[in-house]
Amino acid sequence: LYRVVSAIRISRAGFPARMPLKDFVQRFILLARALAAALFGICEEAGVREKAAAAVRTIDGGVDAAAGCRALLAAVCFGEKSDKYQVGRTRVYFKSGVLEQLEERRSMVLQAAATVLSKRVRGRQAQHRFRAIRRVALQIQALQRMRKHRVTFKRLRNATIFCQSLRRAVFAKRIAFSLRRERCAVLIQTAWRRHRDMNLFALKRSAAVKIQSMARRMACRKQYLID
Repeated sequence: LYRVVSAIRISRAGFPARMPLKDFVQRFILLARALAAALFGICEEAGVREKAAAAVRTIDGGVDAAAGCRALLAAVCFGEKSDKYQVGRTRVYFKSGVLEQLEERRSMVLQAAATVLSKRVRGRQAQHRFRAIRRVALQIQALQRMRKHRVTFKRLRNATIFCQSLRRAVFAKRIAFSLRRERCAVLIQTAWRRHRDMNLFALKRSAAVKIQSMARRMACRKQYLID
């Protein structure tokens, strides 16, 4: 009965919005964390950040729900007066419009966090796409350079083979010319030796014939004288 009377008295005092202490701390502690870290450009004042950091340390320290709720309210309701809310044993009460402002701030923080998260996700996806495109571009460039170098190599190889074939042709012509000259020299030498030997043989045969004829003549002459 006392609690019912207290609730009626508080409602008559102009605190229509209410919320359990644990639910309030769990729901709006992210405002304190965002203020303490100065995330999303919510507040840049050093005093507010210090209050929010102290509130976060107090709540994380394991204090009771009422003390944590008071510390959290002192941090997040930096633009509100203390008469805008009242902390009871199990609930916290707000005047008209205060809880809506806190919900709006919470929604802004969540929206900013979602925006940052989506931006980072899109950035990550863009990085993956860029890396994939760059990898494909590098592969295409490598293939293009390989094709270009291959064409250049084939041209150089063909030119080298052509030069080598010309060089071998010149060497072959020189060798063929030297062989023909050597063959001609051998034929000339053979003809000369044959001519020389034939002349020598003719002279020897003529001399032998003359010697034989003189020997037969002398033999016939002796025979004739004997007879």
